[in-house]
Amino acid sequence: MITLRSALLLVGLSMFSGCATPKRDLNFERLEAQWKTRSVTGDREFVPPLAAEVDQLFARFALAKSNAERAQIAYLLERQIAIFETGVMLEKDSVALRELEQQNANIRIELAEIFANKAHLESERTRLQALADAEAADRRLQDQREEAETLVQQQTQAAELAQSEAQLAREMAEIQARDVELARREAELRGDQVSALERQIAGLKTSTSARGKSLILSDAFFASGQGELLPAAKKNLKPVLDFLRKYPALPVLIEGHTDGKGSASGNLKLSELRAQSVKASLIAQGADAARLSAQGFGETLPLSSNELESGRAKNRRVEIIIEGAK
Repeated sequence: MITLRSALLLVGLSMFSGCATPKRDLNFERLEAQWKTRSVTGDREFVPPLAAEVDQLFARFALAKSNAERAQIAYLLERQIAIFETGVMLEKDSVALRELEQQNANIRIELAEIFANKAHLESERTRLQALADAEAADRRLQDQREEAETLVQQQTQAAELAQSEAQLAREMAEIQARDVELARREAELRGDQVSALERQIAGLKTSTSARGKSLILSDAFFASGQGELLPAAKKNLKPVLDFLRKYPALPVLIEGHTDGKGSASGNLKLSELRAQSVKASLIAQGADAARLSAQGFGETLPLSSNELESGRAKNRRVEIIIEGAK
């Protein structure tokens, strides 16, 4: 396997053999520096497949034979690094969310135990009260000393029970405070996820193919297994609208795609729903409905293999294509 260091050495040798003063590729150097910074932070461990894809693109850049090829790979590098960073952020958020869910489960278990203890104390209190009443009925003819001793015993038991109930109240108050803190932390985590989606929307870039120019919305714009755009995505479609306004006379095709998991019919339906959701949101925000058409293709047109999650993530997308645009 060609390592990043070997690839860079090959680039250096080829440039040295070609001319005396090789031209620096500042864009590539920026991407290389950005990737080195990400590599030393340990983020690669969160999404190894995405990191491996970035390494492969660096290796391809080193072997590129033309400026055009290097420019194309540099574009793919910048895009793949952005995908890597989003993947790391989402994975970290998932880890944090799982930890919060585990804490919530533990709290609920503790609360169930407390309620069980409370029920036991109530039952014990009832039993003791019934016993005291029975003893009082049986000893009505006994002297005042025995009645006083019985009364003292009842008062002692009541005091102990009151202490137990007070302790239970304190524990319940602590549990409620922890529930409030957990809710606050969950709200903060959801806010971070919305911010990550907004940053991804702001970084959308166009690509050109034989069909025209296109934008790709990843499945991060949708809840898992759902056809509707996330509320945060619906509110931040300005980059897509600006993209459509650049080519006002050309038709626009909105295509929905899924990965290979699940049934083919279910995937086709989901891809159609997502394409229609994007179309409806664009029209609601001022896009010309006459230009837009939406179609779902399910799992039939993958961009990558469905063997790995990284490949499946690429395949789950909605493409917005301006046909004929150059």
